[in-house]
Amino acid sequence: MEIQEFLAALAGEGGRAASTVEAYRRDLARFQPILEERGGRAWAELTAEDVAATLAAATRNGCGPATLARALSALRSFLNHLRLEQRAPERDPTRGGGRIRLWSRLPDVLSTEDTFALLDAPPEQGWRGLRDRALLALLYGAGLRVSEACDVGLGDLSLGGGHETALLRVLGKGGKERLVPFAGEALRRTQAWLEIARDSRNPRGDWILLT
Repeated sequence: MEIQEFLAALAGEGGRAASTVEAYRRDLARFQPILEERGGRAWAELTAEDVAATLAAATRNGCGPATLARALSALRSFLNHLRLEQRAPERDPTRGGGRIRLWSRLPDVLSTEDTFALLDAPPEQGWRGLRDRALLALLYGAGLRVSEACDVGLGDLSLGGGHETALLRVLGKGGKERLVPFAGEALRRTQAWLEIARDSRNPRGDWILLT
């Protein structure tokens, strides 16, 4: 009941997206078994040892640091909600669970040679090859996320007078709009796809990239 009220508050007063609310629900569900194992205690009775035991069990089940950090954040928000409703003591059991390190090392990245090899991997013939070469060039040359590149339409593309530089209007995370300039190989590959292959797919929308 308490969790449902909290999730309803997130969706209503907090204005959180449905996917975010569902993620909070899944994360909080991780902590329920430990309460049941220890006599069906209430959330207000959760201890730092309970939190540590839950995170340890999640680690054994293959959860990574990012997942653990998100679950701890969800629990912290939930308990703070209960405190504001005066249904939990001021003590915060999440502060005794230790610090979660999101990275134990720097992530691996492609070398320059591997990057260019990836960009040149699709064939230069056929609609699939031209599309994939345009997609990879936009991801690299314009710094787009995959979802952003797939959502860009013809109306979002503005070619310069000399066709040496172009602008893309991109709708990113949180509905934030930005203008992205791109040129060089990214522009050449995008133009090749548009001029040679796109119309052959009988497009039913104005997306630049098609399946």
